[in-house]
Amino acid sequence: MPPMSKTEVLPVLEQLPLFRVLPAADQTALAELMFLRTYRKGMLIFLEGEPSEALHIVLTGLVRVFKTSLEGREQSIELLGPGEPFAVVGAIDEGPYPASAQAMTDAEVAVLPNRHFRAVLERSPPLMFHLLRVFCNRLRDAQNRVTEMALEDARHRLISTLVRLASQHGMPTADGWEVALTLSQQELATLAGTARETVARLWRELVEHGLVSNRAGGGFLLHAEKVQRWLP
Repeated sequence: MPPMSKTEVLPVLEQLPLFRVLPAADQTALAELMFLRTYRKGMLIFLEGEPSEALHIVLTGLVRVFKTSLEGREQSIELLGPGEPFAVVGAIDEGPYPASAQAMTDAEVAVLPNRHFRAVLERSPPLMFHLLRVFCNRLRDAQNRVTEMALEDARHRLISTLVRLASQHGMPTADGWEVALTLSQQELATLAGTARETVARLWRELVEHGLVSNRAGGGFLLHAEKVQRWLP
């Protein structure tokens, strides 16, 4: 696949927090090395255990990062939107991809080969510190998720998942958080670490109690004040 042209990439890099810290000369150099890949909804981007080839950055759409158990059960780790990097660990330590990635919607992804990314990282302390902040935020979120899985019931995990989706992908309104994502019950189940049947039952319960409202065009409205009363 041919690399993106500089005229396509430079405006993108200037808007991405990950690369905004770089001097203009480095942004221009990266623009000549990046590739653009497009994925239809449901397409796999890479699989856990495959050799890590590149740093990936979501440009449009949503990407799900997930792990798969030996029994074939999937557990979603992150749901990433525009501007968010993934496959960062492999890009730095040269190990295999630690998890799989899949397009949750039609998506465009910028791809930067590992060797080029590491060369820029080695001469850019601001970029390295930005990545450390990314890692710290994701580690903190992972620790919270582990606590939820170990100590909280399915209802609490589902509500916490909806709160995360609202904070990361929602828009505040007078009535709560409007989340335009159209997720199936199975997709919500993998995010919350439970079964589809459990999500179906709990979703009806949350609607009946006024915590969430379904939107005709897809997505949902999360009523923040009522949710706070349900969470400890």
